Amino acid sequence: MPTLVSPGVSVSVVDESMYAPAGQGTVPLVVIASAQDKTDPSTGNTAIGTTSANAAKPFLITSQRELVTTFGEPSFKSLQGTQIHGDERNEYGLLTTYSYLGIANRAYVIRADVDLDELEAQSTVPQLAPANGTYWLDLANTDWGLFTANASTGAWAKMTPSVLNDAPNDSGNGKVAANGNPKNAHGSDKDYAIVTSVSPAKLYQKIGSTWEVVGSTNWASASGSPKAFISPGTGTAPSISASNVYHDVWLKSTSGGQGANISVKAYSSASSKWTSKTANVYSRDDVATAIAGTSIATNDVYVQFDNFDDGTISAELKANTIISATTLQTTAVAKRDILTNAGATSTPEIMYQLKIRSSGTDTTLTGNAASLHSGINLTGSEDGLNFVLNGVDVEVTASGGAGSQVSLADIVARINALTASTGVSAESEVLSATRQYLKLTRAGGFAIYIHDGAAAGNKIACSTANLGFTDNTSSGSTAFVHKSLWNDATYEASQSTPKSDPVNGTLWYNSSQTADIYIAENDGGTMKWFAYANSKDRFTAGSVVSGGLRDLQMVSGEPTTQSDGTSSLANGDIWIDTDELDSYPKIYKYNSSTSKWVLLDNTDQSTEDGVLFADAVGNPGGADEDAQNWGSVYSSFDSDAPDPAVSPAGILLFNMRLSGYNVKKYVTNYTFDGTNNGNTWVTESGLSIDGSPYMGRKAQRQVIVTKMQASLQSNEDIRAESRFYNLIAAPGYPELLDEMITLSVDRKQTAFVLGDTPFRLNASGTSIQNWATNSANAPTNGEDGLLSASPYAAIYYPSGYTSDLSGNNVTVPATHIALRTLAFNDQVAFPWFAPAGYTRGLVNNATSVGYITNEGEFQPVTLSEGQRDTMYSNKVNPIAFIPNRGLVVFGQKTLQPTASALDRINVARLIVHMRYQLDLLAKPFLFEPNDRITRDQVVDTFNRFMEDLVSKRALFDFLVVCDETNNTGARIDKNELWIDIAIQPVKAIEFIYIPLRIKNTGESLTS
Repeated sequence: MPTLVSPGVSVSVVDESMYAPAGQGTVPLVVIASAQDKTDPSTGNTAIGTTSANAAKPFLITSQRELVTTFGEPSFKSLQGTQIHGDERNEYGLLTTYSYLGIANRAYVIRADVDLDELEAQSTVPQLAPANGTYWLDLANTDWGLFTANASTGAWAKMTPSVLNDAPNDSGNGKVAANGNPKNAHGSDKDYAIVTSVSPAKLYQKIGSTWEVVGSTNWASASGSPKAFISPGTGTAPSISASNVYHDVWLKSTSGGQGANISVKAYSSASSKWTSKTANVYSRDDVATAIAGTSIATNDVYVQFDNFDDGTISAELKANTIISATTLQTTAVAKRDILTNAGATSTPEIMYQLKIRSSGTDTTLTGNAASLHSGINLTGSEDGLNFVLNGVDVEVTASGGAGSQVSLADIVARINALTASTGVSAESEVLSATRQYLKLTRAGGFAIYIHDGAAAGNKIACSTANLGFTDNTSSGSTAFVHKSLWNDATYEASQSTPKSDPVNGTLWYNSSQTADIYIAENDGGTMKWFAYANSKDRFTAGSVVSGGLRDLQMVSGEPTTQSDGTSSLANGDIWIDTDELDSYPKIYKYNSSTSKWVLLDNTDQSTEDGVLFADAVGNPGGADEDAQNWGSVYSSFDSDAPDPAVSPAGILLFNMRLSGYNVKKYVTNYTFDGTNNGNTWVTESGLSIDGSPYMGRKAQRQVIVTKMQASLQSNEDIRAESRFYNLIAAPGYPELLDEMITLSVDRKQTAFVLGDTPFRLNASGTSIQNWATNSANAPTNGEDGLLSASPYAAIYYPSGYTSDLSGNNVTVPATHIALRTLAFNDQVAFPWFAPAGYTRGLVNNATSVGYITNEGEFQPVTLSEGQRDTMYSNKVNPIAFIPNRGLVVFGQKTLQPTASALDRINVARLIVHMRYQLDLLAKPFLFEPNDRITRDQVVDTFNRFMEDLVSKRALFDFLVVCDETNNTGARIDKNELWIDIAIQPVKAIEFIYIPLRIKNTGESLTS
């Protein structure tokens, strides 16, 4: 109270009107999984709640419309008009929330960071559209224009070489070695092959046991001395000189008459289309420039069919440099190899180099490696220098005479004097007094070549370096400077349209039922993995198990012969039963001594009869079986492969990296144990604790569940006091029950948890009891058993059947019904009323209940009294069809592990409500004096709150104690205030007994 010094009035106010504010109503937190980057149907833009950046962020949704604009419409998968019940990509949580918001107006929604669309079944690797401007050498539509001499007719016959497009690799199953040549193990003597996975593409022929480039010296030295010709199909065909052993080869450089027609296409991201590019076949850059003339444009392409030989390149260039555009356009120059021009000494090799035009009209070249401001010094009688420009010997005489310097001006003047012969003009590029360079220009974009000169008379040899240039072509004594507006193109060669690699972290549900199996064997004292059986019947030399690759069959019925349909079964053959997909892979090994198939134990990773499931080797994204490396040699295994040295001999290794029916993740620069394995696919769905793999839909589910659990466990936003919610649900995912209970505990048990039962849980009493009591000894909540217990959690059974936003009948989890039922209960009554029975438990968002059968069909059930008794005794709340009543929630038990008032939902939700309200009610008394006056105020405030609960039928009676009996001096000295409250919660009627006594007529009814 302030002290008044002069006359006046002081008014002070002490607020002792504390009371419990009205609750915020029923607000659930719903954890969902959905596709990523869905469309907002109201705007056509991306729904903001489905972006990766907003994953695991809580959104407060206030209406069905807001839900759809934030997370898109709920998606349920179908096939040919039939709904796929229980599909792991169905958006159960989204439809559940939509149904809930039909009668409520607030819900928090968090979306797990997983894209359900990525988990769509695909037998081929997911890839992205190519980058804009990607060039594609279309192998399927390319005619190489190749002919070979026919031994019998002496005429030219069309050749169809094999096309090898494997990535160069000395290990693995590919046909192309690391040096770009075909592997010697591939093909037979005299076979032809074009290697297109390297640039330039080259034609090879196998000479004995070695592949040689057609036209090379080694090839031309083969028996019969074959020759290579490159010429047009017009006029006279080349004369055949060798057609007996190794035959002459002709590349017909014109497209007519089955000549060369190279198919090149470019991709435009703007149109999302491939456009064919004109890719004529020419001998050199200047031909392409001359023929295109003024119509030439940036990014034009052509295919160069010949090149100069490094050993004699200087002489060849000098002899073949043609300045006249008219001459360059002639067929004799444009379509023939350089041998046709005088002075050429090389053998034409058959090759195809795709070239692309850069921007610019004129070709310019500036020698800025060394300044020529001081000229090039001469000594004694030396009076000039020599170099070669575009095949012309340029002799420059020093204007200062012998023993002076050849100045930059001297060089420029001499080059310009020879422009008519070289096509090149020169000028000085003066940047400063000490930075003066030689600049060359060739109009029209034709090429410039500069070679070292030779000393002659009093003229010294001038190198390209003396002129300020750096050699960029060939090497050693034949090195020179070449400048062209045509550059070697970067392109992809393939039979089908190229795609880009997926981005790091992309998921792929590989739906193909394929297997790549190895066995541990002792190889000279060293344990190694050897190819045992695989779906492609392939292996690398030196990689196969003793006795050869075993037969592998993946069929639904027990095989009686090997996969060829005729051969008898052999000891060790493998059969994978594809009938029971939920148990995939059921692996059988044939025992020839008993003539029986023996089922292997997928949980045995320690004996010779067991199976290890792990990533080991291979590239499932490879273009073909060779690139995928089926049956790889042990030396090519990745660093994350299991060590065979710690495995028993005879144990099988099921290579998860290459095998199918699991979920993989694309990882760039995948590093394991310090070794970078490059970009590869890594199994994401993993193994269960017994070592068996998650496969099929269980692999999909495991990935989803893991991400959903992460969205709860590591989420601080949903633990903030500023966010109020009093229900938690993850519709469709009983696996999240323990994480939701943990979240409730973290929030001081101010939220009640609604859990689900599995979609495929059979309605029989035995099945329900076995699941509820975890008779299978499952390690965690899920399809195999229930483990968690809590007075603030409840589960329901069975699943529901309703319609989605598109009108399709779909299967929904039990919490779809339960969440809306609780919302209705709280709307017409209070949370402490039982959300069950005919008054508040009638179901209005489903037409039927049931479970999903092994055939994937929805099986409706009515739940008999015996079934309901079994469920209720195991704390599972039935959703039953009652004749003349309809569907009704017919139970309200919690997962309280002991018998108490908290084993009922109405009481548990009352306590949840009281925990939150009492916290609010007590906080105003913090830092108040701990004396009788304050304690009396506390009692009065709390009594009024309790009396309100009594009036609202939540409590029968209560007692609040806050005085000296429970606030002793010791407690007061510790700054503590104790408020003891005893309550008698109102219980719901669940069991009605009606004894009926029959008496005779005339007997007293009161005695």
